[in-house]
Amino acid sequence: TRKFGKGNAKPLAWLYQELQEGTCYLESPHPVSSSPTSPTPRRLLRVVEPIFIRLRFRSRVLVQDKQQFPDGRFRVRNMLLAEKKEPRDSGGLLSTIHRAINEELGVSLEDLHREDVMQYRPDTYHFEIEHIDSPSYPGLASAYRTHHVQVDILETGLDAFMHCGLPEFSDFVTTEKTSHGVITLFWRWDDVNMALKRGVVKFPPKSLAPKMARPSLSSVKSNGSLEAPEKSVLPANLLKDGGLAFYLKKA
Repeated sequence: TRKFGKGNAKPLAWLYQELQEGTCYLESPHPVSSSPTSPTPRRLLRVVEPIFIRLRFRSRVLVQDKQQFPDGRFRVRNMLLAEKKEPRDSGGLLSTIHRAINEELGVSLEDLHREDVMQYRPDTYHFEIEHIDSPSYPGLASAYRTHHVQVDILETGLDAFMHCGLPEFSDFVTTEKTSHGVITLFWRWDDVNMALKRGVVKFPPKSLAPKMARPSLSSVKSNGSLEAPEKSVLPANLLKDGGLAFYLKKA
């Protein structure tokens, strides 16, 4: 945990917040001890279910260029709009998509529920599983159960996105309020060739699942979540009073 909160990394408190909100959980391949002082702690795995959103208007895609943390640090992103799925997203993927656009771009939920604003593209949906060390929490192994979706902004819905650099495709800035303070987000609109040239993260995805899923819009609304595999999740009492930091040091 020594690298947490430095450079591009997030502080330990942010990980704890993710666990409380349910945007991730810590999984052990074996049953964990009920005490954080156990001499044989297990290696942990952070499990996340992110959604990468290709938000398109005409021939361009929205890219988050960088972000500024509340403490003033900058982190280069160069990635698509993305959000972690939360338990409160009872409407499946579409609910998470709406929450991401509302929280990060400031588009009202009322506008997002208008039928003439956006079009979800179920024909472009696919899913992949990745196992990598998280750049947000260095040294913590993470499993990403990643959804890839495309949403097109309709010409009739342009009024809802006028503050997002449209229709001129201008760079723009938004802010997102979090429990840790205000995060400043810097955005740009890339055409497909420029996004590929700049190596925008997840554009296109590095790999596809062997069986590509192409659900209907109704099925995405109703589920959109993967059934969690058999796992041993750390009980809440291990995550407080220094327990989280202890297990992470052993991970």
